[in-house]
Amino acid sequence: MKWTSLYALHILRSIVVALTLGVLTGHAQESTQQLNLDAHTERSADQQSYIDSLRLARDNLVAAGDFEAALSPAEIALSELEALPDIDANRDKVMFAHILGELQRLDEAETIFLDVIESLQGSEGQFSNTLIMPMQLLGRSYVKARRFPQAIAAFSQARTISQRNDGLFNVEQAGLIDDLTTAYLGIGDTVTARELQTERLETAQRRFGIDDERVIPFHYHLADYYERSRLQQNARQQYADALAIAEAQFGEHDPAVLEPLRGMAKIDLLSGTRKSALERIAAIVAESSLVDKYELGMSHVTLGDWAIVREEHDEAATHYALAYDLLAESGRVDPESFFADPAAIRFIAPMTPVDRGSRSLPYAWGTITLEFSVDENGAVTEITGIGSAPSDMVDAAYVQRMTEAYMRPVIADGKPVATDGVLFTHFFRYYSEEPEEDE
Repeated sequence: MKWTSLYALHILRSIVVALTLGVLTGHAQESTQQLNLDAHTERSADQQSYIDSLRLARDNLVAAGDFEAALSPAEIALSELEALPDIDANRDKVMFAHILGELQRLDEAETIFLDVIESLQGSEGQFSNTLIMPMQLLGRSYVKARRFPQAIAAFSQARTISQRNDGLFNVEQAGLIDDLTTAYLGIGDTVTARELQTERLETAQRRFGIDDERVIPFHYHLADYYERSRLQQNARQQYADALAIAEAQFGEHDPAVLEPLRGMAKIDLLSGTRKSALERIAAIVAESSLVDKYELGMSHVTLGDWAIVREEHDEAATHYALAYDLLAESGRVDPESFFADPAAIRFIAPMTPVDRGSRSLPYAWGTITLEFSVDENGAVTEITGIGSAPSDMVDAAYVQRMTEAYMRPVIADGKPVATDGVLFTHFFRYYSEEPEEDE
């Protein structure tokens, strides 16, 4: 009995030891698992932080237009994301494809874009707003490769999705309208391009109302389009329409009217005969207590430009000095940067057959670069042709027009200074195929 009791005690102790060891082993396993989990979490956090830094570098380089440098962080970010399967990498794929497209690697870009679009359509539906970005960037890659019909198809599909989700007159589609305009210009369809830009303004008018101040920037945008299309009077009318809205909203002497007046005066400089906008600017500037520093400074720039064209050099210098100081005081513009290079204030580019043509035919963009000096009074001298592509198409005409041009001189420390070695590059349009002779 005693032996039995001792044996039972031994068994009991064994059981206790076994149970104790089991509990300790369990705790040890749990601790090990927790340590592994913590280490995994730390590694995942470090990896996510690394990916975020790659994304930031990629996006900053893309914003700066340095696509060569952006390629590496974009590619590494995608490879790192393979270890994080729960992370949505579609935007990273789209950005990588965008960079490839900008680098003229269209086949690779197109494959990635289409894969992402197909994936999104399968998971989110045919009309998800998330499809707009990849479709738009795909379209821009097509434009880069001069595949304009495909670009038009991509932009149009993206715009359809935008209108379906946000309404026919949503202003968020403005960027898509601009992209479509570029694509139609690429195939030489200037009529449709112009209609699209007019529709861009009309969309804002229907969304906000014709007389709403939020429509003013849309008038400015159309004015800029007309200026680049050499439709100066159409551009002036857009500034005049913006002026009418500003006057109705804020009054005829409010600083808000100065910007559209400056746009009108800039166009009037080309002929030098119409001075109504300039005179109104001068009158409002005379009541300088009513005008903020920035508006006042920019208006003195316009007054100085007009004085340059009239060859009233002392008056021009006075206006530019005032503009320099006022822009510095405004805090919105660094005057040294603003006045760092000469600016063409009255240069009328020669017309090419595309500019004179009335038919919509495919055309391409050429470039010409001139080198010259600008004296402190804005006169252009020592003009030399540096190069053009296609060559010898417009060279002589551009040199002649530059001799007639007026430039705003560099303003350093508030004073006009002469500048040598100024490089001026201009774009011109030419038919990519010779138009057939009319019968």
